[in-house]
This record gives sequence, C-alpha cells and structure tokens, in this order.
Amino acid sequence: MKESEGAAPQAWTDMAASGTGSAAWPGQLPGGVSAIVATAIVVADMVGVGVFTSLGFQVKDIPSGFSILLLWVVGGLVALCGASNVTGFVSPIHDVAELAHRHGALVSIDAAQLAPHHRIDIRPASDPGHLDFVSFSGHKMYAPYGAGVLVAPRDFFAGAPEVMGGGAISIVTWDDTVWADLPDREEAGSPNVIGAVALGVAIDTLLELGFEEMLRHEVELGATLLARLSRIPGVGVLGGVESRLGGQARLGLASFVVDGLHHGLVAAALSHEWGIAVRNGCFCANPYVFHLLHMDKHAVDAVEGEVTAGHRKALPGAVRASLAPYNTAGEVDRIAEVLLDALRFSG
Repeated sequence: MKESEGAAPQAWTDMAASGTGSAAWPGQLPGGVSAIVATAIVVADMVGVGVFTSLGFQVKDIPSGFSILLLWVVGGLVALCGASNVTGFVSPIHDVAELAHRHGALVSIDAAQLAPHHRIDIRPASDPGHLDFVSFSGHKMYAPYGAGVLVAPRDFFAGAPEVMGGGAISIVTWDDTVWADLPDREEAGSPNVIGAVALGVAIDTLLELGFEEMLRHEVELGATLLARLSRIPGVGVLGGVESRLGGQARLGLASFVVDGLHHGLVAAALSHEWGIAVRNGCFCANPYVFHLLHMDKHAVDAVEGEVTAGHRKALPGAVRASLAPYNTAGEVDRIAEVLLDALRFSG
C-alpha cells in the first residue's frame, strides 16, 4: 500500500519495530475515516513516549511510567488498556483522560485486566479526568458464562442499536422501525441472564473481600514472583523484573520465556506434570509481545508467513503466571522450583 493510500511511512514502521522512539502519521480507515495512529512504545527504561499531532499532544505531556504499547486516536476517541495482561503495568488512566479531554477527545478504557484488581473511579462528567467509556469482561473477575460490561454515556446509545433482533424494537411496519427504550434496544435476542447474575455475584464477592486487601496480597506475591524468576538463569521476564514503575505497583502476574524451550512445551509441562495452571502464547496482544521479544519487522514478517501457512508452532510467545487472592507464597516458590527443575532436565 502506498503512503498516499494510508500506509505508515517507513520511519514509523522502523520506529515501531525497534521501540526506540515515537511518531504519528495521518492514515485512512475503511470508508475514508480520518485517523491518527499514535504510538506510545515502551522503551528499554520503561518510560513511554508518544506524539499526538492531530490533537496537540506533545511528548512532554506523556506521564513517566507510561505502560501502554499503543494509543489509538480515531475520530477524537483515545483508546487504551487500563492494565497490561502481559506485563502487569498499570496505566495512568485519569491522567490520559485529562489530556484527551483538554484536546477535545473522548477516552475509552479497556479495563479487562484492571477491573479484577483495582476499584475503578469513573468520576462525574464534570471532572477533567473522568472516563467516558469503560469496558471489562466477567471471566477476568472469576465469573462464568461470558458476560461483559460497557459503561458509556446514555446518549451514546441513541439511534439504531449495534445488533438488531428480537426484543430491540417497539414496532416494525412496512415503512418504519421504532426502537425500544434502553436498555432493551441494545439487548437483542435472548439475554444472558445467568451470565449477568453470575457477574453481579462475582463483583459482590470481590467487594466483600476488599479490593485494597486483595491488591496488597497480590502485589506482594507478584514482587516475590518477579524476584524469584530474576534469579533463575535462562528465564527472562517480559517487561523486566522491577515490581514498581512510576510509583505504581505492577499487578500480580509475570510473563516469561525459558531459553531453549517452546512456550507451549513449558506451559504443558507446568500444567500436566506439576499441576500449575498457566497461559502461553501472545495473550491477544501480538504486537506488544513481539516488541517485548525484541523482534524486528523482518522477524515478524517471517513468523506471519509461517503461521499463515498453517505452522502455528512458529508463533513466538511467553508463559504467563497470574496470581489471585487465593494464591499463596508457597505456590510462588513452587513455580520457581519447578522451572529450575525443568531447566535442569532440558539441559
């Protein structure tokens, strides 16, 4: 695709591959929607930078300890993760919201990883740091049945619904459709009642346990996990092993790679041989993981070719251990001991 057709300039792609700078370029989305794709690549010292030329953001505006790989600024909407499910870095969401609002943009927070660990203060619309949109997933909050939540201004749901179907209308005639009032308009089809109830119970349970107490426990375990992993030769932690960045504690998780062993094999061994549940792969964050693995554009292109040809094992990735209120210090020690054993056997 030529640059005139909306492709990123070579300088941008080179920067994105190396993770050593920042840039922004005016692109085109399908339908001719104008967009600015602004990067906030996390550099080696974990201080993020970004340039937001269309909205007037400057590099000096970006808070230190910025933990987001990419900010998307599309038609006046800034979207970012509240916390990374790869590194556990927590983003300064209210600082970013204040910057966005200062320049006339709205902000949308993907809080799937943040919501189970932090209380989220959406704040009134009169507050410069308020959050316009917040979304999170029930399964991350220990709820079954796949329910999720989108918090948004009521007027955002005016007009035709995103999904059309039974229950979303008041009446349909040969000439007209009259949509039902909210929330029915946005809940076409048979609602996931059990999922909604289960999510409510899960949230009530977390509130009973106390977010501050849970977070304190998880952060302590997370710091111990990072420290134990840092002392194992041949194990590398994505994002480094510092337990705090910019004064903010990382969430209790660690994504790591083991020299000479495929992430899928490590995960299978931990699960089947030692009963330790972990995840492996790119955690729905492929570009971020590629960046943390120091892959350049050539390496990513080569992997894309392999995966497209059906060779899924060629996909690089890591193993993630996630900690929760029910985990113990003994279990963290067990992970480290098992990895030491695995490395001895593989050597």
